[in-house]
Amino acid sequence: FLTRPGRLDCHIALAPPTATQRFDILTSLLQQSQCTLQDEHVIELAHTCVGYVPADLMSLVRRAAFLASSSSSNLSTPSLEDNTPIITLDLLQNALNDVGASAL
Repeated sequence: FLTRPGRLDCHIALAPPTATQRFDILTSLLQQSQCTLQDEHVIELAHTCVGYVPADLMSLVRRAAFLASSSSSNLSTPSLEDNTPIITLDLLQNALNDVGASAL
């Protein structure tokens, strides 16, 4: 459990999100960016991210977007007509190496 001090010296224990909650969070975050992921890919990723809190998931998506933009000059990286890079499952899996879980 992740504990944060609350008001009046109370401590509130927050459990890390479940796989279903991580799926919902990732889906919401990925809707704000260009990506090629289908639901089954997001489900697979959500099951992989045990111990990741919402801030970790946001960092993961941002890192994948950074990797996509930094490799957008590479012809193997998909992009839109306006050269906006697209986040792929491979980029997200690579980002997992850089972003760790906070609640482990």
